[in-house]
Amino acid sequence: MKLWQPKIFKYYKIAGFFSEKINKMHLYKLDLPIFFPKQIHSDHIILLDEHSSLAPRKGDGVITTRKDILLGIQTADCVPILLADKKKRVVGAIHAGWKGTVKGILSKALQNIISMGIKPEEILLALGPHIQSSCYEVKEDVLALLKPPYDKSPFVLSEAGSYYLNLAILNLFQAKEWNIPEENIWVSEECTHCIREKYHSYRRERNYTFTQIAVISLGEEGLI
Repeated sequence: MKLWQPKIFKYYKIAGFFSEKINKMHLYKLDLPIFFPKQIHSDHIILLDEHSSLAPRKGDGVITTRKDILLGIQTADCVPILLADKKKRVVGAIHAGWKGTVKGILSKALQNIISMGIKPEEILLALGPHIQSSCYEVKEDVLALLKPPYDKSPFVLSEAGSYYLNLAILNLFQAKEWNIPEENIWVSEECTHCIREKYHSYRRERNYTFTQIAVISLGEEGLI
């Protein structure tokens, strides 16, 4: 399994990583104290404390202050978002598909973290590889569910009668609303739909055999 660390986490020595595509069967063989939620394309955030079981629960975001576990999410075109604070007191992992994104899942995660007494300028965000807007054509059924300001440029782009959704911009808008500084945010420009040899794309392959994972921990990097 190939993992790589965004430079913003390297600088602050945060143990947060994104993967290239892996066979889902390999996830069951990982000998790690890792929590993967049962993802349902929601805006539900799971909070794990020292008393929480690691048995899977439904949700698309996870936040913890524990240092003895890893948080993980799976993506295959949706945006994987990892969160941490500079002083390593809390970490989070978000699966931001279009449904969770328009419901404000990142905004809700940031609200939870800020409610812990952590200032916006202390929060770091990394948005991993995902389907870029040039490949993410959407139809009228999706457009009909987008509420202002998400229903126009730069969130939705129109070209030759087709419409394209920009998931990264949608999530960055939520970060801006919570006053997260631009210098605290790292965004991958790699497209899971285009880079066939490196990433799995459900839209391209139409199967669930492979996935990407994003993992983060408050523990040392050796935990991963």
